Amino acid sequence: MIQKRKWLIALCMLLTSSLAWAQDITVKGTVVDQTSEPLIGVTVSIDGQAGGGAVTDFNGNYTIKAPSN
Repeated sequence: MIQKRKWLIALCMLLTSSLAWAQDITVKGTVVDQTSEPLIGVTVSIDGQAGGGAVTDFNGNYTIKAPSN
């Protein structure tokens, strides 16, 4: 029982430390055309990252999570 608890604690510590390194940042912006009019429904994605894109709203604004690197 004590051995099992030690393994569980070690696993929790390992997972917690890996989460600390894998933090994302939030990137916000606005997509506009050449005349500074907002573009609606534009897909914004991170180059080389599958999925997790964002679509601009009525004002051309988007928010997306990106790796900190």
